[in-house]
Amino acid sequence: MFGFVVLIVAVIWTVSARKSIRPVLAWGMGLGIAGGILGGIGILPFLGALNALGIGSAVGAVVGMTRAFRHATSAKPNVPADFAATYAHDNIAVNGRDQLWLRDTNGSEVVLSKYEVREWSHLWHPDRGYKGNNRLELRTIRLDRPVVTVAFRRHSETVFGAPKNAQEAEEWHARLSAFLQRS
Repeated sequence: MFGFVVLIVAVIWTVSARKSIRPVLAWGMGLGIAGGILGGIGILPFLGALNALGIGSAVGAVVGMTRAFRHATSAKPNVPADFAATYAHDNIAVNGRDQLWLRDTNGSEVVLSKYEVREWSHLWHPDRGYKGNNRLELRTIRLDRPVVTVAFRRHSETVFGAPKNAQEAEEWHARLSAFLQRS
């Protein structure tokens, strides 16, 4: 019973935070079923099938909720509506008026004219054979914001997600090169 209460609370909490409930349900039900089977056939001594099912559901719900909050980010960019972006990502966008919208790693937003950007580079750290901590660094002519760093964290920083982040950062580096160098 306790495990199902934890599962319901985790689902409600995840939905209220506007995150996907798929990992919560998948982990909660998966570990619940596994615990129920292991308790039912006697591999988990001193636990009955229902107790093991409940404990598995509780542990799975906590794991799923952690994964939902830590790894799942919004696939929709939060670009201001008046910016009218032609291409957008989570923290960067361009429009047809030769402007860039950027969200820095500290969360502050800035709109730059393409003529305010001096140089740009793709930065990353090697991590177990893949590019981790992907970001674009833009150096500007502004005195108030000489450097703006844009993070690419749509996917988890694991061996499965980090290459996707690297690919998106490289794509945006190429897009910025084309956007900023055109007349």
